[in-house]
Parts: sequence; C-alpha cells; structure tokens
Amino acid sequence: MKVLHKIMVGSLICMAGFVHAAVLTDFVSGEGGNVGSSVDVTWSNLTGPVTVGSLITATAVPLIDSVKNTMTETDGVSGDIKVNILAVDDLSSAFVPSTWSGGGQSAGNAINVDSPYGWGVRRDGRVNGHIQTGEALILTFDLSALSLGADQAVALAGITFYDKDGTSNGDVWMRDFDVAAGSSGAGIQLANNVVSYPGAVPIRDGDQIALMAGATDTRLVSLELDILVEGFELPAQAVLFIEPASGSVTLSATNLTSEVYNTLQWTESVANTNWASVSTTTGVTVAEWMVPASGATSFFRVESSPTFPPPKVGYLYDPIDDAYVEQQNPSMNFGGATSLGVRGSATSQEMVSYLKFVVDDVPGSIDEVLLKVYSTETIAGLGVYEVSDTVWNEDQITWGSRPSVGALIVNKPSVSDGWNTFDLSSLISTPGTYSIALVTTDDRTSLNMSSKESMYNPVLELCSASDDVGKYSAIFGGGPLYGGLEGNAATIKASGLSTVMLWAAKVNGSGEVFYNSGSNLLTSNGEYAGDSAWPEQLLNLKKAPSSVKRIEFSLSAWGDASFANIETLIAAEGTGEDSSLYKSFKVLRDVLGADAINFDDESNYDVASTVEFGKMLSVLGYKVTLCPYRDTTYWGAVYTQLEAYQPGLVDRVYLQCYAGGSYNTPLAWNSIFPGLNVAPGLSVSEKTPAEMKSTLDSWKDDSAGGFIWILDEILSGNVNSVKDYADAVIDGVN
Repeated sequence: MKVLHKIMVGSLICMAGFVHAAVLTDFVSGEGGNVGSSVDVTWSNLTGPVTVGSLITATAVPLIDSVKNTMTETDGVSGDIKVNILAVDDLSSAFVPSTWSGGGQSAGNAINVDSPYGWGVRRDGRVNGHIQTGEALILTFDLSALSLGADQAVALAGITFYDKDGTSNGDVWMRDFDVAAGSSGAGIQLANNVVSYPGAVPIRDGDQIALMAGATDTRLVSLELDILVEGFELPAQAVLFIEPASGSVTLSATNLTSEVYNTLQWTESVANTNWASVSTTTGVTVAEWMVPASGATSFFRVESSPTFPPPKVGYLYDPIDDAYVEQQNPSMNFGGATSLGVRGSATSQEMVSYLKFVVDDVPGSIDEVLLKVYSTETIAGLGVYEVSDTVWNEDQITWGSRPSVGALIVNKPSVSDGWNTFDLSSLISTPGTYSIALVTTDDRTSLNMSSKESMYNPVLELCSASDDVGKYSAIFGGGPLYGGLEGNAATIKASGLSTVMLWAAKVNGSGEVFYNSGSNLLTSNGEYAGDSAWPEQLLNLKKAPSSVKRIEFSLSAWGDASFANIETLIAAEGTGEDSSLYKSFKVLRDVLGADAINFDDESNYDVASTVEFGKMLSVLGYKVTLCPYRDTTYWGAVYTQLEAYQPGLVDRVYLQCYAGGSYNTPLAWNSIFPGLNVAPGLSVSEKTPAEMKSTLDSWKDDSAGGFIWILDEILSGNVNSVKDYADAVIDGVN
C-alpha cells in the first residue's frame, strides 16, 4: 500500500477547521519586475498577528489581514513556516508534472512580479511573464524551524490563480516522494483548470507543490496557509488523499459527533464537485472504513448531517460547458448566453451549438442514455453529432476555434417547442468526458434552445436497467408508510411485493407538497420539511433482505385539487428549475429517493398541463406512471404524447378495478396504451385474499402485474395479513 504524505497506515489524518478563515497571503502587490529564479517567503509570529516577508525587499508580500491574521490552532506553536518558490521554464525541455521531470532555469529565468496580476515565470524570448505551458512555479515547504503542538499540522488551505475576465485558470500538482522522479506517478494532480483550489491538504516538511498553466496561461495570486488539528472535528470537510496500490486500506476517524450521521466520501479529484458516498455511520465517536485499492489517486473526506444522507438516485448530468458559435461572427464568443442557437449552412450564416458533459459514474447495466434539451420554437430537423475534442471551453469557443464535428449519433426530422429527447446510447457506456454538437439544416434565423444559463438547462440522463423484472406487485399505503413506517418496514420487506406506493402526495396552490394530509408538509421553498427519519426509513425499504425494488409517490386523490393547482402553477411559472414545482419534486427525488410519480388525477383532466408536468419529471430523472379509473380519452392522450416525447417514460399503468372503477377490466383498457399492458388493482375492503387471487388469475394473460388497495385497511383490523394479500396478488398475476 502506498500512502502519500507519510500518513500512518490505518489512520485517516485530515485537517479540521474552517479553511476559508486561513491566513491569506497576497502575491499581486509589491514592485513589478523580475526577482531571480528563486525566492524564499517566510511566515513568522504564527501565534498572531502573522507577518509575511521574503529575502528580497522588492518582493515583500503583504498579509491581507482583513481575512484573518492568525492561524486556527496556535497553542504550543513557535517558529516559522518557509516556502521556497522556484521558477521553472521550458526552454531546454518542458516540465512534466506527472513524472516530476524536465524544465530548468535557462537564460533570463526569473520569477516575474507584476502588480496587479501576481507571480509568474520569465525567460529570454518570452513576451510576458505568465506561467505558460511547460513552465511552473514549484513551492517547496521548509518546516524545519517550526514547532507544533500535539496533533497539529500545517495545511495548504487554498490557492488562487490569476483570472482575467474568466478566461485564465491553472493546474495544481503535488510531489509523491514514494515514486522516483522521472517515473509515472511522481506527481499527483490535485486540480485541473481551476481559478481557485480549496483545501485543506496536510503539508509535511519537504513537500512540493507545482503551479502550472491549465487551459490558459496563468499566475499565482494568493496562498492560504493554516495550522489545524489533525483528525476530524465535524462539521469540517477536510481532505486526505492516498493511493493504495493493492489490497485495501483501513481509514479511521476520531472525535466524531455521535448525534449526527457521518459519511465517508470519495472522489478522484478535489476539483471535482461530485463526491461519492462510501459509507455512513452514526451513534459513534470513532469509526473505521475499509477502502479497496483503486490503482488511482483517491481523495477522502467526512461529511456530517443531522439527517440521513439520501442515496444517489439515477444518473443525471448537467453540461459543464455549452455554447453556440456563429459563422457570421467568427471571433465572437457566446458562452454566457441563455440560448443555444442553430441555423443551417445554406445562407453562409450557419450556427452550431456545442455541449460537454463529465460522466463520473454509470449504472452497472445501462438501459438507455437520453439527452434532453428545451427548444423555444419548432425546428425542422436537428442532428446530434459526436465531437472528439473535449478540451474546448464555453468561455473561449468561437466559430474560428470550434472543434470539428464528427459522426452523426441521432437525427430528428422535427423538434417541437418545449422538451425534446435524443437517444445517445451508442455514445456513452463508461465514465468520461463527452462532447456533442447540435446541427440543423433549417435555414431560418433565431432557432434557439435553452442553455445551462437558463431556467431550462440541458440534461443528460443515464437510465439503468430495472431489476424489477417480470410481473410487478405493488401496495398503496398512507399513514402507515409515514409516521408508522419504522414499525411496518419489516412486514413490507418480507411480503414479496416489489413496489411500494406512497399515497398520497398533494400539491397546494404555492407548489408545496404535503403527504396524506395538510399537516404533513414535505417540501417548502425547495427544501425538505418532512419527518427527519423518513429518508433513512425509505432507503431501508430497499435494503436486502427485501423484496421491494421501487418506491413511487402517488399524486392526488379523489376530491383533491393537486392537478388543478399544477395547471395553474405551470401557466404562471412554467416548469423551469426556478419554478415551485421543479424545486418541490426535485426534493422528493434527491432527498427521499422516489423512483416514479404516479398520476391519480380524478377530476381536472387537463392534457396539456399534465403532459408538461410529466416532461418536467423526466428531466428530474423520474419515471411516470398512471392510475386511471375513468376517462379513456384523457389518459390515452397523456400516454400518447409522453410516449412520443420519450419512449418508455410512462412504464406502468395501475388500473383501479375497485370502488368507482369496479367495472374496469385490463383487456378493455390495454388498447388505450399501445405496447403497455395495465396492472389491475383490487381493494382489501371488497375482496378476501382468495377472491383477489381468483380475479387476478382470470386477468393474468392481459396484465403486467397487480396491486393492493390499501395497506391502511389491512393494518386496521383486517383478519388477513399483508403477506396473505401479497401472496394472492403475486400468485394471481403469475
């Protein structure tokens, strides 16, 4: 096992504290000019107020004490922190950070100090002193004159690069002394193409950091240093990186707060905002996690929360870059526009739109990959093309610098006003960075779709193949699935039923969602407002051993105005990411992990708003299911239009064959939903398990499954058990 920073095997050493309050040192002031190839910068009087200086008077670097002028932990601290900053240029050979080799000091080599832009690298033949490709400022930390208290460590808490109009960025690399210089892995990349790098990274005596150009030339603007306590003191989010070569490593955290949930999280780069949760624990002050070898650099942190962290549901990705380019204005950049324009080439005024996605995770079994874009008008033909170049940036791309367009992935003869889907399954099967181009043959002007800067940002969805195969069995439940779920979970998990239907979610006139009654508020102002224990309880329903594979929210009920409220809200706000509906249903997806929303409209029956609502749900990664008992015209239109928008979005129809729908049969309704058989449902108040099994058996050739109405009545005095009715449904439909 290889552990960077000489970290003790078996213990997770991270930096606690709030790193945004670290001592911030400014490199943009001082006199301009070249100051030699090497400069020592020293931080003294570490118990505060800290003073900063260098051996060269002209390069004095003042402390910005408006941020903070003392270290976080100062007990027992004495001495100085010294950092040597060395300019490495590329004249003889480029510096290669991955092997920590190459580069050098050629004629004229110097650190270039340029107020107000920061420190860079100068050599003969260069027109400016920026850090350019193949050059670096190498920081070597000298802690030999520093004395620390018990369990204290120095942290590199932040780095800021020169940012000229949002177009400059840099890379951060760190030396791994366990690998010989000249060998692959001698340098580890901490961040790529960033303006600022957040810490904290533990620093030991002799550690080296290389600051290099990213996609553009850059300069060092500021450094943040701090002295912190080793170990976890939540809620700090501190970072450790290790590189286990084989086997596994045990990471341990101490000083945890037992009253909260503590989650170990992992990522390949701290510049990546997508942290994956490894494991969660609560009720302990010391925790251990076994982490298998990955063969790559791994970054870990612990995050705390007063509520159970929700599971990752679905695989949804927003573009990291999107922009259009215009032939008529070949040097103009439109990366900040709220639209993605397209226009055909016949007029020599062609417009092409580019999108780039970083896919950091894929399901084990991919069913389909869908690109979803929102068009503000109809377009006569739109093709999605592969683009092999993935290093372009939305803030820089122009017609003159645009990447080449590759092979056609998918083409639609027409694009409608609103949400549209494109199947990109042939393009994406593994994690990676993917670029695509949108091209049209329509020569009209102002053909626009919404960009990520708009309310309707594009979305890439990777759909996993369902493990709920064969004929499904479901049960609707109200109160016993909310306040009483903990006591009923074991019964449901052992029932054999594959789907749990949470009945019922209700939308008020403000777009807030309630559960079952007006007193159970679930969402408010885009935040979860329900029972803090419910997210963990719902996740537990699917944890093995359990027959439950899917959880749905049934929306509305007889006498409820939810769908009328939805129609009004869509007319007033739309369904963009700033709308009340979008925010509320994103909460149900992100916090509660719902797989689908079940439409139980029993009075409003407005096709247009229902379809638009369904499209919004698709952008959030939901499946849509229907629960009719009458009005075949309405339900048929909703299904047909959503199927045309995204085939398979509506993947189930639960047919009410009880109460007001007691006259319904599967055969009579299947023709309303071409390609999809319905699943009939029966009520426990109307049939015994034996009668339920007999009825479903007579319908089994026309049914995709079956469901039970309702759990509440089984638990409130019915002589038969949940398992009795579950067996009746499962045996009957099969």
